[in-house]
Amino acid sequence: GFDEELADLYASLIATSMDKNTAELAHPAFVEMIKQLTSDEARIISTFENESDFPVITIRMCNKDGTKYIDYYRNFSLIGINAGCDRLDAIPEYLDNLCRLGICYIPEDKFFSEQEIYNEIINSPEVLSIKEEIESKGRFFSFVKGGVYVTDFGRQFVKACLRK
Repeated sequence: GFDEELADLYASLIATSMDKNTAELAHPAFVEMIKQLTSDEARIISTFENESDFPVITIRMCNKDGTKYIDYYRNFSLIGINAGCDRLDAIPEYLDNLCRLGICYIPEDKFFSEQEIYNEIINSPEVLSIKEEIESKGRFFSFVKGGVYVTDFGRQFVKACLRK
């Protein structure tokens, strides 16, 4: 079917490349990159216009003494909800794809020092229900703070493909 979000990215990119004031923003890789996006990923990218750093948490399921754990849900964030994505369950894969394309990155061991930034995520109904699920299995809930950061290349992509 016709995909409005992706069509908008192409239209903006063409407009950017044809305008002599912005033509240098239109990197040759951008057309191929748009081909590799879902409409949900395009929605996420549109939130990068105003924000370039986002908190994420990786939710862990631990044993009693915390010596063993598994990552139960990687890179949980409110990005998908805020972007109006159709498939909220696929947000971690969407973020992996955006990282693969060089639009953003999620470094290990880098997080926001202000705890308040994470409060909205930790207290979200989604996380509270995951916590309940983990505890119902007799395990312990913990999480690791992280962040999604838009690259300079990603900012250029946003400027070229999200002209208003």
